[in-house]
Amino acid sequence: DRYNQQRMVTLTANIQGKDLGSVSTEISSAISRAGEPPRGVTVAVRGQIPPMNQTLLGLQIGLALAILVIYLLLTANFQSFRVAAVVLSTLPAVLAGVAVMLWLTQTTLNVQSYMGSIMTVGVSVANAILLVTFAEKERMGGLSATQAAVEGAKRRLRPILMTTFAM
Repeated sequence: DRYNQQRMVTLTANIQGKDLGSVSTEISSAISRAGEPPRGVTVAVRGQIPPMNQTLLGLQIGLALAILVIYLLLTANFQSFRVAAVVLSTLPAVLAGVAVMLWLTQTTLNVQSYMGSIMTVGVSVANAILLVTFAEKERMGGLSATQAAVEGAKRRLRPILMTTFAM
């Protein structure tokens, strides 16, 4: 075949019953096992794999930037790096929960699951902000940090659970 006035050999495959991500990994592995191509020969993967990789990379960068921006906004709002870090300390548990649910439902990491992960991070941060705001108010009222955290959790548990279950 010819593509852009260059000779080429095209290999096609039917991937019915498999997800594109695992097929992409298998193709990359097969290309690396084949060794270095001869001089003047290039290997290019075309089709749906490059746009998928670009989309997933964009979503990864978007998630990382969202977390950074949330941290900076929380720092400005609470005027404390420590309180902002406390709010963001929920993220490892949230991301672990996302990973466990993807594993339990045997769902692949795809555009929809990334969007769901970003939404989950947003809801968990909103819930953490509610909790920390009430606990901080109680702490400023004279309670110890532990007592303020318990009191804030008592007052905000129902709204947090309602938001979480609605999500």
